[in-house]
Amino acid sequence: MSDVSTTTTSPAGPGEGETAQVALVDLFLPGGEEGGLAYLDPPVTLLPDLDEGRLLERLYEMMAAMPGDGKPLSEERKPEKRRGLATQYMDIELRHALRLLLGFGDDPDRLAAHLERCLADPAFGYGENGDNGRTIAQALQSAAGGDFRDQVAGWLAEHAGLRQAIMAGDPLVMRSLFDVTELDTYVPVLQRIGDGAWRLGVEGQGKHRDFQGEIWELWPRICAALVEWEEADQARWLESAKRDAARLPDTIQRAAWGDRLSQDRCAIRVDGARIVVSRAEKKGDGEEERSWPRSLVLGEMAGLSRMSGHALYELAWEGGLRVRHFEMSNTTRGKVLFEHTELAVRVAEAVSGAAPEPAAPEEVEAAYLRRALSPRRGGEAAAEMGPPSAEALPPAISGQAVASYWVGKVAVAVLHGGEDLAYAIAGEAGVVLRRDERRGAVMALPYARGRVRREPLMTTPLTEVEITPAWQRAMCAWAAWLAGVNGGGEA
Repeated sequence: MSDVSTTTTSPAGPGEGETAQVALVDLFLPGGEEGGLAYLDPPVTLLPDLDEGRLLERLYEMMAAMPGDGKPLSEERKPEKRRGLATQYMDIELRHALRLLLGFGDDPDRLAAHLERCLADPAFGYGENGDNGRTIAQALQSAAGGDFRDQVAGWLAEHAGLRQAIMAGDPLVMRSLFDVTELDTYVPVLQRIGDGAWRLGVEGQGKHRDFQGEIWELWPRICAALVEWEEADQARWLESAKRDAARLPDTIQRAAWGDRLSQDRCAIRVDGARIVVSRAEKKGDGEEERSWPRSLVLGEMAGLSRMSGHALYELAWEGGLRVRHFEMSNTTRGKVLFEHTELAVRVAEAVSGAAPEPAAPEEVEAAYLRRALSPRRGGEAAAEMGPPSAEALPPAISGQAVASYWVGKVAVAVLHGGEDLAYAIAGEAGVVLRRDERRGAVMALPYARGRVRREPLMTTPLTEVEITPAWQRAMCAWAAWLAGVNGGGEA
């Protein structure tokens, strides 16, 4: 038994710019409407037992029995996490149920004998991939009332029509029960195309692969190919989105936008000469998780959600018609760290062509003071402002110092009357915020050894800042943070 054709890489959609998700809708219309074929969505009724507690018990047992050097799956106790894990596991059991239905569907006695052996012998029951039948046997065993063999026969009879349709050649949608993300490189369907011949994908609509043999034996390979294709499709989309995002200009706003997706938000208050930044206390057990996801609206047709305390995001754009999930990691450009929340916002901007609502200067100041001062959860830290220092400015700095702003060990001079807006110094190096009218931007330029470098660490559009006390403080916080990383010192 082997694959009888290799994957193709023809364009995914029937027209320019279309995706396989569009092709799926166009080609496989419910009920065999004119212009398409009937497609089959696996019903949730294939799962004999949907009790959340028992679903998780079966999951924990299966994971503990599977080979590998990893740690066993720890038991979740918080209701939201338990519900999410049980929902994910439903997809796993659905794949197990489909394999049994297609492999044994015409012989209830043979299936019952197989499942009884799965219950008696866990090693056989799980098999190499966990899908040999033990999970479904346990679910049937948990169902109320009746002889086990009667339950097996009833389950098969209930879904005989689905099996007959699949065996007759109706395409089966191989998507997660809850997955609405788009795909660009293949159509996620499985179709029987002949005696012992099965096709994953659609010929001429992106990737497809043919498999020859008994479906019971083919199933693990089909599922493995599906996982491989999905991961490749996601990687292809994300790399393209990252390239587009890298072309976007910097903005002082993006740190604040990213912090709107943070686990705990920071806020500032002005207390005399002190600018106090505080981080919210951790909420009570379970309370924090109820606030996920954290969402950000971009324009009128796009939204970005951080799904949990990790770096998993969902982006919906074009009014929710297009959806992707992706993960991001922190990265650095030169010495400057960009947090994954900022990078996720940048990807969302590039893909959707829209931006979030502008952040207030206090929100921007809080974002950079958090980065510079790192207040502990439930605690606070402070910057200070006051009159200008009596110390003379270096000759390379343009403007006159009119105020000072201190962030830890970093001193920032607020400037007036020249092209420079602020000068931040940390040890022997620092940062100059210089207005560049030609580029329409404020350039955060490195300063070292008496010279202002040409290549900026970051920029922000001139149109996004104003010369007001609040914005001057926000730019000082930005300059102080950049000076800290550029000078190798600590704020």
